Amino acid sequence: MSSPKSTPGKKLADALAKDPIYQMMIKGNVKWANIAEMNNKRFPSNKTRKVRSRSPSPSSKGNATRSNHYNMNVKDAAEILEGFKVPDLKMRKGIWENFPVALVTINDGNGVDRYGVEWHNKNFKEWQKTKPESKKEKENYKHWSQVRLFHSLRQYPRQYKILPPRNPKQLFVLEMVFKKK
Repeated sequence: MSSPKSTPGKKLADALAKDPIYQMMIKGNVKWANIAEMNNKRFPSNKTRKVRSRSPSPSSKGNATRSNHYNMNVKDAAEILEGFKVPDLKMRKGIWENFPVALVTINDGNGVDRYGVEWHNKNFKEWQKTKPESKKEKENYKHWSQVRLFHSLRQYPRQYKILPPRNPKQLFVLEMVFKKK
């Protein structure tokens, strides 16, 4: 039996703890698209990249009016992924069969398959009642689903590229990656 330090959940938690973009996303005070835009402006290349220390913003500290899922930390991300098995997402339908989302076609006219990933409201409401395995998961179902979806898609880098959302309804844009011949 392996030690707790080598579990996939622990490794992911450590990686996420060091990821400034994920940390801003978890705090919930910046939208994904804004994070990507800020990141591109602040860090034009790895050579000129300066590491800044980040302290929690005043709005993320103990604000009782905020939802619990905005205050989740990396330890919670490890909890969310503990025991979670990444579903088979080799085919696009695996995404909406395993997560309460819809893929809406985006036609940019350049022949690249892109989809806006949005919540599928009917499935979300039904699944929130039936799928959670704990009270904490049920209370934070949207966040748990989003973390698991994002984590799952990142396991398929040869098939999917995750891009910033283009409108407020979208969680993100998914671009199909094709092998170069």
